[in-house]
Amino acid sequence: MRESGAEIKHIINEKHSHYTRAYAYLHAAEQLESELQRIYSGAILTEKMAAAAGRIITACCKNKNTGSCGKIVIRPLEAFAAGGVVILDTFAKRASKRFYLRDERGIGYLFLRDIIDGALARGETVELSYDAYSGKRERAVYLQGADAAFVPYCYDEHGYCEGDKLVNMERFIDNSALSQYKSGIRFTKRYRDLLYAGADAELQANKELHARLEALYGEAMDFARKEEFTKRLLMKIFS
Repeated sequence: MRESGAEIKHIINEKHSHYTRAYAYLHAAEQLESELQRIYSGAILTEKMAAAAGRIITACCKNKNTGSCGKIVIRPLEAFAAGGVVILDTFAKRASKRFYLRDERGIGYLFLRDIIDGALARGETVELSYDAYSGKRERAVYLQGADAAFVPYCYDEHGYCEGDKLVNMERFIDNSALSQYKSGIRFTKRYRDLLYAGADAELQANKELHARLEALYGEAMDFARKEEFTKRLLMKIFS
């Protein structure tokens, strides 16, 4: 290990630099995303959105006891990693009823909040996953009692089945209210996406450096002795 000390130190420093840049890009991208959401907020048809969510909850939770209070269980299903956002389709696979949210503007979290509020009022246990970028916007929901999942359409690796529903978030936007912001929206989305791509590239470079570091550690590791030590330690703990 001494012979590789200088290289290991260099790799560790490089990894730190890549991580620092990646999270700086993600932070900056979130500022732009927040600006987009601020613009969209003036055009959202909130009553129409709430009414649509209410109809779905009424249909899904017909037999729920409205006198009891539900609960939320956090189930993270996505993360930002080298190669982009990694997404698990756990909710879609588990549910017998699936609602896919077509959401090009990223306002689906507001619809999901209406779904969650309605479900909790009917005593539902709500499993919730937040988005990978901000960690604070609702991204996917599973209602245990109703056996219903609400997931972005890009989650669909499970395949659409008979009875699945597509909910288009564009229904809840007054496009006329956004006409004066078109150029600003295009500009903001462009640079937000460039920042996401930059963060992805930094994490990918970090992944490659980590593989080099593991290779150096592996060359110096006596795995047979490590296994012997592990067995002795387990015997000591559990005997």
